Amino acid sequence: MWTCISLTILRLYVFASAAYLSSLAVTVLIVYLMNPPVSDAVQGAFFVAAAVTGLIFGGLSLVFADITDGLGCLLGGFCLSMWLLSLKEGSIIASTGGRAIFIGCMSAAGYALAWSHYTRNYGLIASISFSGATIAMLGVDCFSGAGWKEFWLYIWSEYQHPPRYDHC
Repeated sequence: MWTCISLTILRLYVFASAAYLSSLAVTVLIVYLMNPPVSDAVQGAFFVAAAVTGLIFGGLSLVFADITDGLGCLLGGFCLSMWLLSLKEGSIIASTGGRAIFIGCMSAAGYALAWSHYTRNYGLIASISFSGATIAMLGVDCFSGAGWKEFWLYIWSEYQHPPRYDHC
């Protein structure tokens, strides 16, 4: 659905993609730096910080649409790398440095698709698909509690041991 909307309303796609990417970046930074447990007021402040950052970068992206295409492809590479790392319990790459290099390389490969006008549209189609699927699955995980968010935190070395899935 997101791809169909983005084909008809390009400005909405450009705005939403940049807003999501920047909000995701702020959220990752906040999760990385926070010390749980966090009060409700602080959680609200975190939400406002991510939302305002998304709105600012979304607005700026309307002025710089070509750069936004590159960031959309970068987001697709990042999401694909997180999907691939999630294929095996404990991640497919054991070392923290190896996971960071893998995420960086996949993100750079996604971004490289936006360099040429021959591959940009195809790269955006694939990137939109993976980022949209990631959004959907993270939303499902918020309500089901399956532990995908926690596994991402483990991949980023926030947890020392992989999360257990005894409740599934």
